[in-house]
This record gives sequence, structure tokens and C-alpha cells, in this order.
Amino acid sequence: RMKARRSRFNLKTHQGKLYNVNGIMSKKTSTLGLPGTTPPPGGTALPGGAIPGPAMVNPLMATPSLATPPPTGTGTFEQTANAPPPEKVDYYVKGQELTKIGEKHYKTVNTTLTTCKGSLPAWMIESKSADLKVGDRAYFKEAIFKVRYVPVLYLPAGYISLDNERKSGFLTPVLGNSTINGFSVTNSYYWAIDPHSDATIFANYMRTRGVQPGIEYRYTPSKTTSGTFYANYLQDTSNDQTFYKVNWGHSQRLVESNIAINGRLDLVGDNNPDKTFNDNTLDRTRRNTDSFLTANKSWGLNSLDVTTRYRRSTDDTVNDTFGVLPQATFRTQKIPIGNTPLYFNQESSGSVFYTNLTPTAPQGDFANVQRYDFHPQLSLPVKPTPWLSVTPTLGLRETYYSQGIDAQNNRYDGFTRQLFDFNTMVEGPKFTRIFSTGEDDSTKLKHLIEPRLAYTYISNSNEAENQQKTKVFDNIDSIVGVNRLTYYFTQRLLKKRMITETQSENREILKFEVS
Repeated sequence: RMKARRSRFNLKTHQGKLYNVNGIMSKKTSTLGLPGTTPPPGGTALPGGAIPGPAMVNPLMATPSLATPPPTGTGTFEQTANAPPPEKVDYYVKGQELTKIGEKHYKTVNTTLTTCKGSLPAWMIESKSADLKVGDRAYFKEAIFKVRYVPVLYLPAGYISLDNERKSGFLTPVLGNSTINGFSVTNSYYWAIDPHSDATIFANYMRTRGVQPGIEYRYTPSKTTSGTFYANYLQDTSNDQTFYKVNWGHSQRLVESNIAINGRLDLVGDNNPDKTFNDNTLDRTRRNTDSFLTANKSWGLNSLDVTTRYRRSTDDTVNDTFGVLPQATFRTQKIPIGNTPLYFNQESSGSVFYTNLTPTAPQGDFANVQRYDFHPQLSLPVKPTPWLSVTPTLGLRETYYSQGIDAQNNRYDGFTRQLFDFNTMVEGPKFTRIFSTGEDDSTKLKHLIEPRLAYTYISNSNEAENQQKTKVFDNIDSIVGVNRLTYYFTQRLLKKRMITETQSENREILKFEVS
């Protein structure tokens, strides 16, 4: 849709010209935030929702960090689930002269292009000439990028996609120069493989250091599976050192078998590129890499968690490399025992820890420590009155360690720890009052006051001996004898809303507890 002061049109060839024209050139579906559609490297999102095309030339851009991947979106499933629906974006064109040379092909003189409405657009591209194809692309020459009419950047040539689909192509070259890397140039190729995956392949040339190739691959084959893989490599010619970095994050949920899988691969070479080249403070100062793989399955009142983790030290002063290779935890929530009033629950785990028993040693003293922990419990809920409930719970815990070490570096092989625990929870009486919100008769507030009294006792028969030779890996190893009485005073505010005449929903909107 175009408006013009005057026009010329050939009825036979369907070609013509518009003078002093302004209007809407085409529409593009904005999919910012969805996996696989975030701006590729070199295609930063502009205000107004547009994504500059892959080949916008910008010779004045600063040199990027060597080991930092180009900015892209993560493409996780959570983004897909929470992202707003795609919006229609209008491309507003204003020019001195617009020539139609084809069905969807136009050329313009002294043109501005933006996606922002109003007389003061947030951004605009002002060019001496442009070649536009509706639903395809806009190619312009001798352009100035402006923010609120303020010139920011001169572009000898540029390209913006007017398409609804991602396109493969070369991205913005990045030029730079520094006293450390010398003259540098980064070239990237963006590959839109399919609607569910894409890749960015890049090569960073530094005159004093060499060529650093790299790749980023993103995939979201289904709503329950997503991941990102990134890697780069550099053989530094200035000091004959090798730098490499690999990151891979994967998340998957198998709906039919109710299994959730999450993992991350985090690797760097002996020469950490983050410490040498990265400008991000967190990356430069982190002391270890952290790779893990977890799997969880739940059925009924049971759950099984399997975790494998390897944390490798990158600090030359202290070697705190640590591994869980692997750990399996089986839990059972409280279930009734037959027709009796008793309930049973348990938590059992088996772990193999790879750890440095003496972290201050120059080469380290690594060993595999096996731990098996069993903790069954029995509980008997009792309600002596309608307003009072008492739940005593009795448990036994036995933990086996394949080896241990004390403060004097004395080793211990094959020892166990036995614990006896008892706790009682007394709840009530509860005080409630219902208030009308004034919104309507179907919405009410309930104020609850809940006093509770809890007694906890843990007997550790060989506590002093175990504390000396047990290496603490998690909270299981740090359990000590306890004899404690705790009083809780809890206040809750619940909101009840009728959905239908027979169905309602309750939501806790406030909880305040003093103990």
C-alpha cells in the first residue's frame, strides 16, 4: 500500500513510478524468542522487531572476544512454551522515487526503511538507492543507520531480509586490530538447515595468532527436546600453544516413559582460552569446568535419579577436580503398609566419587570412594481429636564407605556408620476465618493459623570417629547427632475461586512462618 504525490503507470507492461511516496512495503512474521529464529551472529535484533539480514556490511565493528561465541539465542523448549505468539511486522518505506520493474520488484531513490510507526521512529535506514523484493529482501547502497533521526553508522552497502523464513548466507564480516592479536577478521556462514535446526560456521583470522575455526549448532526437533553445541579451536602461532573449548547442552523428556534427561558437556584445553581471551569476568575467573548428565524417572510414589558429573579443575594452585561416576538414588514416598495404620518411606543411594583426598598436593591424591546409604522409615499418623494430629516417625540409617582419610592423612578401608533417628510432628489446632473479597460471591479468602511442634532426635553411635575419617561429599556425610525441639507458627492466606458451579480452585497467595 503506497501513497504518492504523483505517479506514472504503464497499463501494458504493469510498470510505473511513484514520486514522493510513503507506505507499507510488506509484512514479516516476527518470531524473536522462538528456538532457531533468534538473530544469527552478525544479525543483531533492531528496535521494532526486525532482524537485519545476514550480509549487512559494517566495517567499523569492534573486534570480538576470541573464545566467546557470537551472540545467539539458546533455543530451549522453555522459550518455546512461554514465547508470545508471532506478531506481524510492517515495513514502512518513504522515498523520493519508487519504480516498479516487476510483479514484486521495486527500486527506490533517497529512501528510508523502518519497522517503527510514528513520526519519530526508534531506528531507520536512510539510503541513496535500494532494490526491494516484496517477501524477499531489501538491498541498499550508501546508507546511514539512524536512531531517532540521529546518525549512528555509515553503511556502504547492506541487506535486510523481508522474508518470513530464515535464510542461509554469509554474515557480517567483523574487522579489528589490536596490539595482542594484530589485524583480525571474522567471517561466518549461517546455515538454516531446517525449521528445527540451524548452524553457524565461522573462522576468525588473527595475524599474530593464526586462524580459529568454530561452529555453533542448535536444534529443537520436538517440543520436549532441545540443545546447543558450540566448539572452537586455535593453534596459537605466537607461542605454540593450543586452545580449544567445547560446550554442549541437551534437554529431553521422554513423554511415554516419563523420563527426563538433562546434560551438559563443558570442556577446555590445558591452556584455558577463557583466561587468555575472554572479556567476561565470570568466565575468566571460574576455577573449573562442570560436565554432567542426569536422568529421572517417576512412577506412582517412587522415583529414580541417576547422576553423572565431572568437575575438572582449571586452577594451577589447587587441584579440586571432582567426579560423581555415577550416583543412583531411589526414593519411595509414604505408602500405607497393607491394612495397618503404618506408613513406609525410604531413600537409598549408591555413589562412586572420584576425588582428591589431599587437594594441596602438587599432583593430587585421587581415589575412587564408594558410598552406599540406606534410610528406611516407618510413621504412624494419629488423630486423638479432630483438631489435633500427631505423626511419630522412626528411621534407621546405615552408610558404608569404601575408604576414608583423617586430618593426619591416615587411611581407613571399609567402615560403616549407623544412625537411629526419631521425630514427631504435632499439628493443631488450626484456626481459620473466611473473608469476602468484594470482587464477587465466587471469590473468597481463607486465613489459616497453624501451630506445629516438632521433636527431632538423631543418635550417632560412632559420631566422633566418623567425623575424623569421613570425607564430606554432600549432606548425607554431614549428619551429626541431634536432640532438638522446634516450634512453628505458620500463617497462610488462601484464595478460592469458583471456576464452574461445581468446580473451584485454591491458591496460596501468602505464607508467613516464625519458628
